[in-house]
Amino acid sequence: MFREPNYAETVTTSTASKSHSLGILKLLITYLSPYKWVVFKSVIAILVASLAVLGLGQGIRVFIDQGFGTEGFTSLYEALGLMVFLIIVLSIASFCRVYYLAWLGERVVADIRFKTFNHLLSLSPSFFEERGVGDLMSRLLTDTTLIQIIIGTSVAIALRNAFLLIGGLLLLFITSPKLTFILGIMLPIVLVPIIFYGKRVKALSQGSQERIGKLGVFSEEIFEAVQTVQSFVRENYESQNFKDLIESYFEKAILQVKARSFLTMMVMMLIFGCLCCVVWMGGLDVKAGEFSAGDLTSFLFYALLVGGAAGAISEITGDLQRAAGALSRILELLNTRSNLEELKNPERLISLESPLSQEEDKIVPFFSFQEVSFAYPSRLEDVVIHEFTLDIYRGEHIAFVGPSGAGKSTLFALILRFFDPLSGNLFFQGVNLKHLSLSELRQNISWVSQETFLFTETVQENIRFGNLEATEAEIEEALKTAQAFEFVERLPGKMNASIGEKGGSLSGGQRQRLALARAFLKDAPLLLLDEATSALDSLNERMIQKAMENTMKGRTSIIIAHRLATVKKADRIVVMNQEGRIAGVGDHASLMASNPLYKNLVELELL
Repeated sequence: MFREPNYAETVTTSTASKSHSLGILKLLITYLSPYKWVVFKSVIAILVASLAVLGLGQGIRVFIDQGFGTEGFTSLYEALGLMVFLIIVLSIASFCRVYYLAWLGERVVADIRFKTFNHLLSLSPSFFEERGVGDLMSRLLTDTTLIQIIIGTSVAIALRNAFLLIGGLLLLFITSPKLTFILGIMLPIVLVPIIFYGKRVKALSQGSQERIGKLGVFSEEIFEAVQTVQSFVRENYESQNFKDLIESYFEKAILQVKARSFLTMMVMMLIFGCLCCVVWMGGLDVKAGEFSAGDLTSFLFYALLVGGAAGAISEITGDLQRAAGALSRILELLNTRSNLEELKNPERLISLESPLSQEEDKIVPFFSFQEVSFAYPSRLEDVVIHEFTLDIYRGEHIAFVGPSGAGKSTLFALILRFFDPLSGNLFFQGVNLKHLSLSELRQNISWVSQETFLFTETVQENIRFGNLEATEAEIEEALKTAQAFEFVERLPGKMNASIGEKGGSLSGGQRQRLALARAFLKDAPLLLLDEATSALDSLNERMIQKAMENTMKGRTSIIIAHRLATVKKADRIVVMNQEGRIAGVGDHASLMASNPLYKNLVELELL
């Protein structure tokens, strides 16, 4: 029985919804705190704009009571001047409000995207096994865009209307304490549905965002496999599947829209119903001579202002709930921790460039597997590597061979510590991989994967990815070693030629040669080649092997290959069976004589 560690990334979540909401608030404050002066300026601009709007009510009162009084035109002009002044202040404050909050929204979202992207790069491949790339892209782009809109627009509306609501209520109280008291009694009738029904809006919003992520996953998969879809004539089939997902998203979105619309309708009805009652009572006071015409007008102005502000806040609550849903999805990613633990004070490798004596080479394994067993996180019941033990010495050229599914590529993933084994340990120069920092381990390994991946960049940028400090001459040398220089020279723009998305404008063999050049440029002490020449013809493969003989002198390499010519050149060949166990180790001649599995693979050309 093997110990089965929890490969799933651990997510720090609160058991209580209040704690989760507090986490969202802390996240937002964390990203806003570096720009507290901009936040301060935004709040001041909102406050000044709100005061200017509130001042308009007093300006209206003065305009009616004094402008149309018996004092002549002087009072009318003074009242008009006050109104113009307030309008100018309101306009300037509105400009500052829009600019500063839009800047904050863009800046905070840029910071969130950077931190989220940077954090995702630190997670182990087991996380990406269980998460669709489309879902991650939805969170990184769509959810953060929603946050930007909320900070840049919705928060401004909410704050401005909150100030107007408070200021309007205060001025209503000054104008008529009795009517304001009645209005205050009615206010909870409006607030209760906002608080309770808003929770439903938030839950529906989060579900809607998750469906957007599923749409992204599906779309990306289909577009990447478009040739397969078209070759099987499954365009209509996949279109129908996409339509089903769209309809599912639409139904969820409509539920959210209905909830928000119902909330807005209910709140607006309650607000203006309350205002009608209050205005009716105010009209009775005017009839009784307790109000002037200007007082009545300003009271009506503030009543409408308070009603509009409360209505706007109720409507914007839905947007804020949507933002809370988006932030919770971002928070989930940021709270995800990699299952590949690193020591705070990791051990260091000795200089891998320093020469060792022949005696030391034979005593100290350069890399070793000790009773390693492994199963992928998504299927722990299927152990693909069983008790694998092997010592590899410095300067050796090792070949892994075996039938498909024997776990050869999996061993490379363990060497690079993309995963940790179920049991056993791996050692690099006698240091347990778990005691090394991931960056130091991987910096000393060059890897060419079975599935060649190139970036949507120029040839030069793709090769320089192996060594960001490389000169143009070093890049050319790596291209020549990989037998890629000639075809690169024929490209329009040569090394500055764009190769299309994921190298789509190149053939499989050309992409493979560029991947080899990138690995050669890194010039790491340990080279891992996983079917790195499978797309090349025999002539180019022989030329690359010949060029590599000088490049790899004194360096250690492990290859996975099916071609006999490649395997025969290895110092030792490790034969693996279907269970992921070592079935034999030796050179070509000894294995042909003593290992039936190897002999069978050679005869069937299944190496």
